[in-house]
Amino acid sequence: MLNPGKLADVIDVILFRYNYIDSRLYNLCKRYAVKKYSDGSIVVSNQILEAVLDKHFEKEVLASEMMPVEVAYKSANTIYFLKRLFVEMPNIKWVKVSLNKNRMYSRVVDQQEMGQTIKFTFKIVHCSVRLHEIFDEEQLKTFNKLIEPLGFFKEKPYIRIKAVKLLDKVESMLATMAFNEDAEVLATFLDMFDMKIESDNPDVLLVTDY
Repeated sequence: MLNPGKLADVIDVILFRYNYIDSRLYNLCKRYAVKKYSDGSIVVSNQILEAVLDKHFEKEVLASEMMPVEVAYKSANTIYFLKRLFVEMPNIKWVKVSLNKNRMYSRVVDQQEMGQTIKFTFKIVHCSVRLHEIFDEEQLKTFNKLIEPLGFFKEKPYIRIKAVKLLDKVESMLATMAFNEDAEVLATFLDMFDMKIESDNPDVLLVTDY
């Protein structure tokens, strides 16, 4: 079964205008942006962003690779978090970079048990789910048959739908079924979506194969 992190292919990250590393990273990425919005946010490819990190933040990248995970929550910077994201979400193709210009903005949050920690803010914007990568041929036929009443693939072998709407429809169908092999196929599908995807509610490209 696919790791939920492998579903994401577009994310939105927030950089801080008054942080040196963040501001420098934003300005470097801006040179290669494929899209620029009126609010200052930009879109760059994952390949460009990784190339910028490796070329212009070599020391920070090396430090991030050597940093123990158990201390990262207290001393990590943007470079560390981005590198971790690209490992945990290897299918990211595009990154929207938003710039927070609030002088009072801080990544430091207080947690009762751990004290002050650093939180990196990002959102999953788009996911792609290709059913042939999840199911074998028989399971795929079963899945297509089960969701036929939902009308997902009436005209095309794919559909674009919000994650929460998709999950609600499949969960509602599963709730009416006795637990058997057919129900297990639906359960396997639902297990691909973790809490991060549910909370961000990205657009999902769901692709089947007849």
